Amino acid sequence: MTLPQVKPRLRDYTLLALLLALVFWPLSSFHHTLRWDALEGYFPFRYFLSDSIRQGILPLWNPYQLGGYPFYGDPQSGFWYPVAWLFGSVSSYSLSLFSVVFLFHIVLAAWGTYELTLSFDTGRPVALIAAISFAASGFFVGNAEHITWVVSAAWLPWAFWSFRNVLLRASLGDALLLPCFLYLMLSGGYPAFFIVTVYVLIACTLCWLGFMARKQSWKRRLVLLFVAAVLLLGLSAGALLSWMQALPYSTRSGAMTAAQYNLYPFPPRALISLLLPFATLKDDVFFATDVVMRNAYFGLLCLLALPFAWPALRHNKQVLLVAVLALAALALSFGDKLPLRGWLAEWLPGMDRFRFPALFRVFFILGLIVVSAQGLQRLISNFPARRKAFVALILGLMLVLAGLLSYSILRHGGHWGWGFLGSRFETYQHQSSRDENLQLQAITQLILLGGLLWLCLWRRGQLIKPASLLFFCVADMSLALSMNAFSTLVYEERASNIATRIAQSPHQFPVPDLRQAILNHSDVKRNLGELRTNTGIYFKTPQADGYNSFLLRNFAYLDASAIADSVRSNPVAYFAWAVQVAPDSVRLPTRHWARVNAQAAQKLYGIQLAQKGTIACLQFDPQILVFQTHTSETALFCLQQNRFPGWKLFVDGKPAKIMDLNRAQMGALLPAGAHELQWRFEPYGIRLMLYVTWILGGLLLLSLLVFRKRLFGGNRSV
Repeated sequence: MTLPQVKPRLRDYTLLALLLALVFWPLSSFHHTLRWDALEGYFPFRYFLSDSIRQGILPLWNPYQLGGYPFYGDPQSGFWYPVAWLFGSVSSYSLSLFSVVFLFHIVLAAWGTYELTLSFDTGRPVALIAAISFAASGFFVGNAEHITWVVSAAWLPWAFWSFRNVLLRASLGDALLLPCFLYLMLSGGYPAFFIVTVYVLIACTLCWLGFMARKQSWKRRLVLLFVAAVLLLGLSAGALLSWMQALPYSTRSGAMTAAQYNLYPFPPRALISLLLPFATLKDDVFFATDVVMRNAYFGLLCLLALPFAWPALRHNKQVLLVAVLALAALALSFGDKLPLRGWLAEWLPGMDRFRFPALFRVFFILGLIVVSAQGLQRLISNFPARRKAFVALILGLMLVLAGLLSYSILRHGGHWGWGFLGSRFETYQHQSSRDENLQLQAITQLILLGGLLWLCLWRRGQLIKPASLLFFCVADMSLALSMNAFSTLVYEERASNIATRIAQSPHQFPVPDLRQAILNHSDVKRNLGELRTNTGIYFKTPQADGYNSFLLRNFAYLDASAIADSVRSNPVAYFAWAVQVAPDSVRLPTRHWARVNAQAAQKLYGIQLAQKGTIACLQFDPQILVFQTHTSETALFCLQQNRFPGWKLFVDGKPAKIMDLNRAQMGALLPAGAHELQWRFEPYGIRLMLYVTWILGGLLLLSLLVFRKRLFGGNRSV
């Protein structure tokens, strides 16, 4: 790519970053922080990853949450995601850095959409509008709490862009770039997006072979796609191995029922969000889905440009394919309202392994934006000839909004009923109804469209320029985001106030206080407000509670058993005075007892266990736990960490056998005297595969430097 080609892109990339910082002002100002799952789940995960990296420790095991679990095997932990490692090593993790990471992915989504739109023969102004429309769309605003969803959507346009370039240019550089983007989506995102994306790419390849391939060139392109698939498999081998090791032990392994994989769709009623996303924030009964799953807004300008894309749909098979796939994604997002989701779950491997049909709407939004960009390009290229049609569309949309507004007012008996007048807008959102939200945004949209109509009519549309349309797009997306921000994007409370609650928490890994019972350290007792879950990660205290969709099955058994409270009334390491063999419904006589299986009971038969002794913890981190013990009799050492393949025990430097205790935990039988116990978590092959991923990724990046001139040049369809 030559210098004249680089400068416009750098200017556009910088402009997109600045405009998105303006659009996402509630977050980019750092006055507020992300809400719900983002703060309660993903933030502590990244916090733990960062602390481990900065201490030079590989975070294989998280001992501070849900009785301990394999952090490396949680698909949403970020363990295999290079971007999480990069930001985690920069500085001690904070709410401000967390917001920067989110905004980074928003900008990435915009840049990727910019490149994807350019590849369909549009101009730079249209690509800028498409990029803003996607990055500030209802998907990112509504699902902001789901960080892995945001990550997946950020890399989605890049994956489609590089795949399309492989087919169009048959370049090895593009074939090397495609597995990189797909790996980033897989390692940092929600696995469902990767599964759907792979099927979309397969469908596109088959359509290309059937309708678009030239006979003399299809072999090279298939070879390049095969090379990309092999490289992707090499990059992903470590992540796939870790999930193969961990998922069989989790509560969410296996296929789902129809009720499960249809949970939380994007219902047909939520299509009103294409015009009035603010109206979808209220009335859960009416929409019959979660509030974060019903926003698909992508801007008034892209919506108005869609009719002008009709010629492109008629004459360009690629654009037609994008439109068909977008509509199929919309049908899938409806869940059980249409049979398509059930058919794919039954016929296609992997499609019955994830919930939330609403996630399909990101493919719908991106597809329609690409199609509308064709219409917008046609509109801008000869606006005087199409001005009357554009004005008619604006008036028609205003008529629809006026009708909705009138109907809503009539439902209230002719009263507006706005409770926000004279109060803060954030306060109003808690008190308003669906109709009041609809009325407020309908008037806002009418004002916006009125301004656009004035631009079209003033001096026969001489003010309709790319810059004015970009300004309209930014204003539109900013207003829509601002209305929804304090309901699905950020908390109202200042981020600085929230940060003070963990300001004194250690970033190192101190040894736990063995005088404190596990029950004494709980999320409920700490009561950190918005940081109310997984608090043990901040304060480095082992806990039996927490919030994570990844849950070990043996921990769930213990948690539901009658012995849970008795066991957790002990510290993380203690001596058991006696053992019991009994069903889960039977309680332990006292907290000093341990539940064992019949085999362990037989081994302990006739042994008088020590009731006194000392335990000192010397090291407690995500890889190694070290204890010193001393007893005058044979002792049963109990460790309140979940049993999982990969744990190894060394007593006085020699390998020792680990006993199964308390349905989910580990222990060891120690002879009388002083001993040093070293518990090491070393899952098979993971450390090696991590090195392989880093090395292969580094080699791919070096190889891409050779093809850097081809990657962003010649980006036109054939």
